[in-house]
Amino acid sequence: MDTLNQIFCISMTFGPAGLALTAAATTYSTSTAFNFANKGLVYAKSTIAATATPTTDGRTGAALAGIVAGQCTVLVWCVDSSGTVKVLQGGIGKCDAAGNITDAPQFPVVPDTLTPFAYSTHRAASTVVGTWTPGGSNWNATGMTSTPYNIAALPDRPATV
Repeated sequence: MDTLNQIFCISMTFGPAGLALTAAATTYSTSTAFNFANKGLVYAKSTIAATATPTTDGRTGAALAGIVAGQCTVLVWCVDSSGTVKVLQGGIGKCDAAGNITDAPQFPVVPDTLTPFAYSTHRAASTVVGTWTPGGSNWNATGMTSTPYNIAALPDRPATV
C-alpha cells in the first residue's frame, strides 16, 4: 500500500453521539453509542447517562471560565482513546441584549490525543444574573441559551445561531 500521500491519520466521530445538556442541572448525556477514530485507530464509546459536566479544561487543566450578560463561549466535547470525556473551552465572544451572538468565540486548540464528538455554544442575554459557569451553573439558568451540536469533525467556526 502506498502511504506517501498519507500525511496524517484521521481523528473523527462516526455517527452522532446525541449530546444532551440536562436543562435544570449541570449534567450531560449522550443518547447514542458511537465509534470514533483517533490518529487512525478506531474505538467505541457507549452511551453516557446523566454525568457531571467537567469543571476544568481538558487541555489546560484550568477552571472553565464563566460568562456574564452580553458574553458567549463555546465548549468542545471530546473523548480520549480510553473513552474519557474531556471538555475544552474556546474563547469568550459577545452577544446582544437578546443573547444573539455578535462576535463569535473561537474554538480552542484540540490536542491530537482527543477526538471531538460535539460542541456547544452558550449565550448570556441581558437577563443573566451574575456569572454563569460551565459545569457549575444550570444549563437553563435565566437568560442562558445552551445549544449542543453533534459533529463528525470540528467545523471551521462555531454556529452563531
